[in-house]
Amino acid sequence: MEDQRILPNDKEWECFLIAKTFHKTNTKSIYKKENHLVSPNKTFSQLWEDHGRKYFNSFQISEKRECIQKWVNILYPISIDIAKIESDISHENQKRRERALQSRIRLNTGHSYDLLPYEIDRLYGNYY
Repeated sequence: MEDQRILPNDKEWECFLIAKTFHKTNTKSIYKKENHLVSPNKTFSQLWEDHGRKYFNSFQISEKRECIQKWVNILYPISIDIAKIESDISHENQKRRERALQSRIRLNTGHSYDLLPYEIDRLYGNYY
């Protein structure tokens, strides 16, 4: 099956430029819209995986949260508080770990900030 990726719209491109500001390099590479394709499905997690996460190694966790919040503010027409979403994920993960321990199972639920893009998809659906 042929790749169905498309050029980013203006909002997606703005997100890419924001993510790039967090990337600490000394090179002045040419950053062109034509060189970046996006999935037509318009899910936050897919866009983050394809174009935000690649800068993950240079992100501090606080920078990652800041970048995700900026992306959400651009892509969604409503106010979304990612700090609250992350807190809810953290509480739910804690409950899962406690239930697993009661059954004598050790459970690794991952970091709540890594689950943010998927929870945004679940709660708010596709962006426009």
